[in-house]
Amino acid sequence: MTTLDPTGLTDHIDSDAEVLIDRTGRHWHAHPERLQLSGDALIGGMRRDPAERMVVHAPATGDPLGAAAYTTAEEAHEAIRLARSEFGTGEWARSHPDDRAAALGRWAELLDRHGDELAVLICAETGKPIRDCLEVDVAGCVRAIRWSAAAIGKHGGHHPDTGPHSLAVVAREPAGVVAVIAPWNFPLAALGYEVAPALSLGNAVLLKPSEHAPYAVLRAAELAHQAGVPGGALAVLPGGPSTGAALGRHTEVDVITVVGSALTGRAFRRYAAETGAQVWCELGGKSTAIVCADTPGLDQVARKLVWGATFNAGQMCTGVNRILADRTIAAELTVELETALDRLMIGDPRDWDTDIGPMITPEAAGAVAGAIDQACADGAVLRRGGPLTTPPTRGGAYLAPTLLTAVSPTMPIVVDEVFGPVTSLIAVGNPDEAVAAAAGFGTGIAASVWTASLDTALTVAGQLKVGTVWVNDFEADDLTVPVGDLGRGGSGHSKSLAVLDKYSRWKTTWVTVRAR
Repeated sequence: MTTLDPTGLTDHIDSDAEVLIDRTGRHWHAHPERLQLSGDALIGGMRRDPAERMVVHAPATGDPLGAAAYTTAEEAHEAIRLARSEFGTGEWARSHPDDRAAALGRWAELLDRHGDELAVLICAETGKPIRDCLEVDVAGCVRAIRWSAAAIGKHGGHHPDTGPHSLAVVAREPAGVVAVIAPWNFPLAALGYEVAPALSLGNAVLLKPSEHAPYAVLRAAELAHQAGVPGGALAVLPGGPSTGAALGRHTEVDVITVVGSALTGRAFRRYAAETGAQVWCELGGKSTAIVCADTPGLDQVARKLVWGATFNAGQMCTGVNRILADRTIAAELTVELETALDRLMIGDPRDWDTDIGPMITPEAAGAVAGAIDQACADGAVLRRGGPLTTPPTRGGAYLAPTLLTAVSPTMPIVVDEVFGPVTSLIAVGNPDEAVAAAAGFGTGIAASVWTASLDTALTVAGQLKVGTVWVNDFEADDLTVPVGDLGRGGSGHSKSLAVLDKYSRWKTTWVTVRAR
């Protein structure tokens, strides 16, 4: 049995170190200025002084956070070579499943122990409110890695009954070298939902974080090495499109997972057409909520829909971009939505009480503001929101949570993915009309149905071409339940044991038993 080095189990944050989240008094506050940032690539278990660098900006202020590595093609190819060597002859793929489970468990423990540090890094580089960084991003990543560790050994092969004269052994084997292209809006999610399952099988993983958010991912991967994951089994390569292309076009990469835009997904599918790699994509599109006439408690429904539309400043792939409400309740629901929106606190993401922080970049905020302006020019009514004349932090690109009514199902504001805190209410005559409208949006990750009728809920859910349908809820989930994108170009599943199919291959060994 191979024993992996558990040196990271003793790693800790010095009790005399500066406090990163001030929890004194009523209003907690994060202090990213107290962090020492390192944006160098992590290759072979070591930080590498890069040939090129890129500036990473803080969304809250627009100021530079630091100069992170921009991984070149040559550096990416070196990481691929090390990953291939690790998978071919290294200890990770050949280690006992119990040892891999122990290493992942130690990794989760270290992430939990360094939770404040990681949360403050995410807050600084994405502008996400610190409370959400800690309670959603960090906690979710830790929980997912622990789940992957516990699942090791429960997903192996089987022996089908092929009759008395043969024996078939069907084994699940790791796929090889895996590249994961991660988004900026949930930097650690790719670690929990993609990297950990891939590592659990014995693969070697190359992770490219977004150019907007490399720091938390790099720090988290360092902790993985401290926990016993070999340097060749996990590399982190910050950079931009050319870094991703270097991974996507290399013939030694066996599997590519992309979480991002449809444009990014199409690019990697083109690369895979040349190399033969398997590509899995989650490409967003945001979600639709269908609110039927018999829905009770519209005030509670409105609060959940507003949270779904505005969490992370609306920069979430399952965000509620459109609400299809029965005409008989549309006016009442509009009032409740306005009330829920008015309760939100737009503020400095470093403050614990902030609900809505800045957009990731001024360009992103400008694109969403332009979409809102175009919708209003096309006849939509702005009930709440729009650009803020006085942002909570100087230099931050903020948008007030926005509600539009008098919107038609063909307007770009609802057909396109508007990646900001915007939702539109469309009045419809019945659930059939709502389903027909939803089909025109082409989104495929999730939707929600709100009704008092189980018959209506099941009928509508069965007609929606999405991976997940919530009934009278939003964003309810569990790690035992697969999440998939059934929209334009989406493929594969995350979470649950279904994710393992992306990172493994089935091999059958057939033995013919000769009669004596």
